[in-house]
Amino acid sequence: MWHAILIRVAPDTHILGQNVFHNGNRMRNANLSDMTAPPALQPVILNILSVDDDEIDRLRLNKLCRKAGMKAEFFEAANLEEMRQQLEIEQFDLVFLDHNLGMDTGLDALKILLTHEEQVQAVPIMLTSMTNYQIAVEAMRRGCADYIVKEELSADTLIKSIASAIERRALYGQLSSARAS
Repeated sequence: MWHAILIRVAPDTHILGQNVFHNGNRMRNANLSDMTAPPALQPVILNILSVDDDEIDRLRLNKLCRKAGMKAEFFEAANLEEMRQQLEIEQFDLVFLDHNLGMDTGLDALKILLTHEEQVQAVPIMLTSMTNYQIAVEAMRRGCADYIVKEELSADTLIKSIASAIERRALYGQLSSARAS
């Protein structure tokens, strides 16, 4: 069996991990074990950064990414200074930002990420332990691809969030290209 992070197999149909999605919904009884990936569609290893001041939450996110079937190199930062250091060393595909970072917020971290020239391809997803829709709206307005409440975080919600975030990013890129031409 092969694992892929996100592959578009038909319009509105994607494969993430071992899951098949059509129009953003997970398809039940999809069997990928009989499929072989063409060479151009071999597994992609994602660079993921988790910015969270709680080590247990960072470990939980790492475990859920593996449980979701993701192939990833996982990096961690407990505060904004560690985040800045990581951003200088690696290019990231996904960045999970905890909203509560001690004296700072995930919105502060989001601003740092979005203004970093080497991280334009990174997809930010905000995580928080509280359900505050005003923060969620503000995070999305400022450029976050998604917002997940930690208590609702599971392998399935993670897969859906990442798939929709990457699809949304690709759509925005296509719209920008179309407007430029």
